[in-house]
Amino acid sequence: MYVLPTRTHLLKMLNEEEAEAKIQMESYVNASAPVITYLDNLFPSKQLGID
Repeated sequence: MYVLPTRTHLLKMLNEEEAEAKIQMESYVNASAPVITYLDNLFPSKQLGID
């Protein structure tokens, strides 16, 4: 079983400052939204279950 790292530990592992990491994370979240929407629509359109 894996555990997510704390914010402090994650920033230390990435060798990033919090301000820079925040910019990069926001960019990632914004870029991933269309991919998630596409996948959410793909499975029902192909009559595939999510189970």
